[in-house]
Amino acid sequence: MGTDNNRSEFARWLKQAKFDLHGKREVLTHSVYELVGLAGRLDKSANGLAQAKRLDHFYISTRYPGSIPADSPHEFFTPEDAQECIRHASTVIAWVEKKGAF
Repeated sequence: MGTDNNRSEFARWLKQAKFDLHGKREVLTHSVYELVGLAGRLDKSANGLAQAKRLDHFYISTRYPGSIPADSPHEFFTPEDAQECIRHASTVIAWVEKKGAF
């Protein structure tokens, strides 16, 4: 995929992430860490990568009842977990925008 295609795809995902963060849709991505890795290639210090990795911990476990042995996800996760994810998502988006990677 060429650079112009990468930039276009990056812009599309960033636009969706902002939309998702404001509660208008469910997040549809499989790995925030992988997506942010595209921007991280340009800066190996990648502070945003740590936040993205933390978000990935919630991806499967919040969606599928079999991922939590004792409870359903809605019983296991707390409003504080949701707030943590929102903070991480905000950090990731700000980091990617600051990098202007694409």
